[in-house]
This record gives sequence, structure tokens and C-alpha cells, in this order.
Amino acid sequence: HAVHRRDLPHDALHITMRVGWVYVSAGATDSVHWYLRAAGRPVDTQTLPADLFHVGPAGDRYEMRSGFPEDSFPGQRSLILEVFVPRDLKTLQIDVGNGNVSVQNLTGEITVAVQKGYVAMIMCSGPALIEDRDGLVRLYLGTTRYGPESALKSSLSVLGRNGDIEVMFPASTKANLDVEAHQGTIVDAPGGFALRPPRGDTVPVQRVPPVLGLRDTELRVLHRALNGGGPNIKLVALNGNVTLHELVGEVKSP
Repeated sequence: HAVHRRDLPHDALHITMRVGWVYVSAGATDSVHWYLRAAGRPVDTQTLPADLFHVGPAGDRYEMRSGFPEDSFPGQRSLILEVFVPRDLKTLQIDVGNGNVSVQNLTGEITVAVQKGYVAMIMCSGPALIEDRDGLVRLYLGTTRYGPESALKSSLSVLGRNGDIEVMFPASTKANLDVEAHQGTIVDAPGGFALRPPRGDTVPVQRVPPVLGLRDTELRVLHRALNGGGPNIKLVALNGNVTLHELVGEVKSP
């Protein structure tokens, strides 16, 4: 099956991929496992030249680098890298050119930068910094498997330059929301839990002037303490919408 395993000499991992999909999942392991598929077939990465795939220590971190050029395969989905890491990995950094990224169940610090593609973060509790230049960012910040429970325990910052941002979290989430949609609008999904104020409270929002051509009920800026406040959630969409969903179903990988 071409599944490779190595001990992690450091508690930081940096993944770089020029083209392709990256899936990272944390679990009960003390090493890193990875599995590469190209055009639907498993690849033995140990036989590849270093300029196409390299794994090893790099300074104070462990590095996993895929250098396949964009014209190697007919589509970005043809190259898929699955990585399994310890749940307590302290730092994860992912840089992808043309492709998608999915990260789930990590408790450490996460940094993701994607030039063109989709980003999903599922049930991660550590601090996270995400930037997507062209694509959708979707965040699942909780679970309902045993009742609504928020996974958010640290600050979260997302910048979407050209694409929408969608966030799913239980209505019981404690957080300080700071949301901006520069060339779009902020959408509170059915139920309106993020904009629904407690009794006697008001919602400090900044509405879009009608001269911009948007309805006067559409929001461009939202600052709100959910359930008394908590970790900071900063969401900025330069050219896209920000949608806030109440999480009511079990989280599944996209």
C-alpha cells in the first residue's frame, strides 16, 4: 500500500506541495505516517528523487516536500497526500500552490497558506492562521455527536482574498467574533444564532450604506461576543461572503 512511517524527531511539521491535495489527520500515534497517490495509484515515495518528494529534518522542524510540477498530472486531484500525525503535534505549517487542504483533530498551532484551492479545518482546538488567495475556506468548530460541544480553545484568524468563508459551530460557542466582508456580505444562516442578541443586549454591527448598491439589511462588519466571549475569531473576506452556520449535525470530512 506504500504507507510510510517515521518517528518525528521534532514537534513541528512543515508540508509544502506545489500541486495536489493534502489531508492531515491527528490521532493516537507518536510518529508520522504518509500515503501518496498519483493518478489513483499508490506511490512509493522512498523511490522518488529528492526534487519530487523529500522527507526529513530541516532545522528545528520536520519537512515533507512535494515538488511535482503542475503539468505532471491532468488535474490537482490526481495527486493526493495523506498524512497522519500525533494529536499533540505542537506546530503544523502547510503551503500549497494549486490544490486543497484538509486538517482535522489537531490541538497544536496551525498555519495554512493556499494559492488556489479549498481549505477545510475540522475539530481543531489550537491557534490557527489561514490564508486562501483563491478558494473556499470552511471551518467546523465543534461536534454534536454527544451534544453540542465547541472545539475552539484558542484564537483563529482567516483571510480569504477571493472566495467565501463558511464557519460551522454550536450555538453554545464562547467566542469574540470579528468579521469583515469587504466586497460581499455577512450571512447568518437560518436560525440567526450569531446575530440574535441576548435579552436586553444589542448587536454592534456596521451596516452597508445604500450607495454601495447593497440592501440596507446586509452586513459588512460584525463585532460580537458570543455567550459572553471567549477566544478571538477573526474572519476577513476581501472578495466573498462570510456565512455563519449553527452546527446541528455530526461533522464529517468534506
